[in-house]
Amino acid sequence: MFCHIRAVGRFPVVCFCSHHILRGNPAPQDGKFINMKKLIAGVFAATLTTAGLVAVTGTAATAAPYTGTVKTVSSVTTPAPVKAGKPAIVKVKVGAGNAKAKGKVTVVVKNKAGKIVSKKVVDYKGKTIKVKTSKLKKAGAYKVVVRFAPKRNSVFKASKSKTKISVRK
Repeated sequence: MFCHIRAVGRFPVVCFCSHHILRGNPAPQDGKFINMKKLIAGVFAATLTTAGLVAVTGTAATAAPYTGTVKTVSSVTTPAPVKAGKPAIVKVKVGAGNAKAKGKVTVVVKNKAGKIVSKKVVDYKGKTIKVKTSKLKKAGAYKVVVRFAPKRNSVFKASKSKTKISVRK
């Protein structure tokens, strides 16, 4: 049997002939007739989706933290006066609230003239670290500058701290 209802323009017209519905035979496939099973499945899926009974799922949306938003505070402690010709051991801790900041710590020691006498770069992984400077040869006051540089694309901000070391004879 030949179905007598065709698609009109872009919009298909559904054929409800008894021979298609009862026997499950598709309508002729010459590009202008519509397959009954596909049409009914499409209408059923559209109805369920609009009724909210079927949902299209994707990955859960999460907000990635913005880089450089968590403030850090680097604290540095130096020992009591150091003897000339000996290195100083500088303790460094980077605070970031209850989080553990990770990155690099640079410890720079300068003499009175502003010349760098010691520079050390150390990985920082969230705990207090001890950095041993090079030997401080002359007596006097030295400036210690500690800089924390977070890892690339980290949520932590960079920080800086200063203190002094006194060296005696």
